[in-house]
Amino acid sequence: MDVVVLDLDVCAGPSHTRTIHADSPTAQARRLHLGRPGDPYDVVLSRHVLWALPDPEAAMRAWVHLLAPHGVPVLVEGSWATPAGLTATDAERIVRTVRSSAVIRPLPEPVYWGQEIDDERYLLVSRT
Repeated sequence: MDVVVLDLDVCAGPSHTRTIHADSPTAQARRLHLGRPGDPYDVVLSRHVLWALPDPEAAMRAWVHLLAPHGVPVLVEGSWATPAGLTATDAERIVRTVRSSAVIRPLPEPVYWGQEIDDERYLLVSRT
């Protein structure tokens, strides 16, 4: 099994494979082109990315386009008290612009975040 990982880090921190640095998340989103023709993926996993993109609907369309026929987009997102982020309702609406299903599982457990949280964090999975 091949695993392709792109670690997009706007904070210039350490990465697991490759980090693309640019001036802003918007610049990165505009410069980032994923995938190779004829090479579909089984999973597209995004953690706290969709909310920061200038056009989340376009990003979702691009990610779904990368998937094999039964591929699955998996999103970990949240809506923080800062008030950055994306509510589960908004994420579901975005996913449903290109997919018929969206299942949300809240992720309030401290094991995921290293501490107790009081904001909204969740996993969203869309299967065909």
